[in-house]
Amino acid sequence: MKKLIALIALITISLSAFSQPKDLCARGGFNFAKHRGDVFPYNEAKFGVNLGFTYDIELFNNLFFRPGLYFTMKGTRDQRLDNNGAWLKYYLNQNEIEFPLLIAYKIDINSTYAIDLQAGPYCGIGFCGHLKHRPGNFKQRYYQRHGMATVEKSEYFKRLDIGVNFGAGVDISRLYVGVIYELGFLKIRDSKERVIKPNCLMFNVGYYL
Repeated sequence: MKKLIALIALITISLSAFSQPKDLCARGGFNFAKHRGDVFPYNEAKFGVNLGFTYDIELFNNLFFRPGLYFTMKGTRDQRLDNNGAWLKYYLNQNEIEFPLLIAYKIDINSTYAIDLQAGPYCGIGFCGHLKHRPGNFKQRYYQRHGMATVEKSEYFKRLDIGVNFGAGVDISRLYVGVIYELGFLKIRDSKERVIKPNCLMFNVGYYL
């Protein structure tokens, strides 16, 4: 994870050398993710972080095309009764590299403040996903396809995550503060019996480099 954060920082610094004022925005924050669909009844939101950047390309007056790159921690929390009647707590971690392709519109209030609206599709690629449960500290990889003979394929999650991203924020000079909601469209579970799709509510702050 340290190498990934360092890579994102390096890309951000490199692109900032070619960007115009208030085009490239480095962003980071926290999020709450959970699954929807045919989930277990105790499915609860899981806390995670997000880190990345966006780049604004002006199309018309105050209307922008906004591609980006993010590292986002998704997943869910769950708890179930085992055969002995004891509760087991599950923590499903789904780390993703995301590529949002958004349209953004800015409503200028004055020379310092502006309202920032954005919407559009995103594509995410999952990596380093795993399941933990307590007690027992059992850990199972969730994106591995081979070498796990004791786990059926239906227990794995698909790497590809495609959905829609929409949100709103405020620009305060070179500072951005906003909230984003991601709604996944694809079934991410390799099971015909269960339909599971990801949701994620993100809060982040940014700085225009």
